[in-house]
Amino acid sequence: MILKHISMSVSVLVAFIGLSCDSSDPTSPPSTGTNGEKYAVYNKDNSIMTTNWVYSSAIESDGTVWITTQGGGVYRKKGSQWTKYTVESTDGGLTENSVTGVLIDKQNKKWFATNNYGVCTFKGDLWENKSAGIIDNHIRCLEIDSSGNIWVGTGKGAARYDGNGWTNFSHENSDLPQGEVRAIAVGADGSVYFGIYSALNDGGIAKLKGNTWTVYNRHTAPINDETYALCISSNGTLWAAGDTGVSCFNGSSWVLYNSNNVDDAMLAAGLNSIGAIALTSDGTVWFAGYGGLYTFSDNQWYRYTETRDGLPYTGVIDHIHIDNKGNKWLSTMSNGLFVYNKSGVK
Repeated sequence: MILKHISMSVSVLVAFIGLSCDSSDPTSPPSTGTNGEKYAVYNKDNSIMTTNWVYSSAIESDGTVWITTQGGGVYRKKGSQWTKYTVESTDGGLTENSVTGVLIDKQNKKWFATNNYGVCTFKGDLWENKSAGIIDNHIRCLEIDSSGNIWVGTGKGAARYDGNGWTNFSHENSDLPQGEVRAIAVGADGSVYFGIYSALNDGGIAKLKGNTWTVYNRHTAPINDETYALCISSNGTLWAAGDTGVSCFNGSSWVLYNSNNVDDAMLAAGLNSIGAIALTSDGTVWFAGYGGLYTFSDNQWYRYTETRDGLPYTGVIDHIHIDNKGNKWLSTMSNGLFVYNKSGVK
């Protein structure tokens, strides 16, 4: 999850009646390969998708799936019906075809993060450009808090949208460390955590609670200089992934998991390159990255494999979304979007 600060603005409104979008049924059902119903895959071969580089996905309460891609725009899958949204088909409503993230708010509005053109939203037939006043248009992550505020991480800091404009946070106007904000997480107490990547500075993690900042880095805690993903479990434990392993913080002490305390060499190597973290209702923490999927539950680590678990893909997984049926939606850079469930996709 991610945050930011300062500078107010008015949104630019773009309305469309009857959007011109590419839409069709997939030419074939999702592939299930040799593992039967343990997985499905959506890519160029069985859908209207024009790229296999998928950044992220989000799912509405009715099961409609939104998929964001590198260079291919946004795809909506509603049952068997596919719709494609691009800069061209929306007349600029979607501000860029490289869309790095998506979230759906309580009003069912879709928020899209783009690689170089800020943030835009879509609901019904209405597109809005929300980029005016934001600290930077290179959006690395999106998050929403319990009050409905939208938090974004950018190449120059973080920002919060309250419905009227952006408040921007950077190392120049706050204690947020200098660097890219690549992850954001919001705690139940309203605290916002930022994962920082910096090639020149310490990076680490910054916490904002009210107006008070707390910064954690390698000088003060066993954590990574480069933080790629954050997540907060139901018991309040903060999980952080970076270049030297996975850290967890229970509010008073830190533990860093890597080759020093994880016996499985392949699992330990995978923990050094985690790009996404997600939770299931039973408290299991799921990690996705190079080498596939890993879990932490009841103080035990587990590495998913093709042979043992039917995992369909063990390359780089950029993003994981877990739906209310327990299906894991796995975004990849070259093989499309996988849906995986060891007990069968539901």
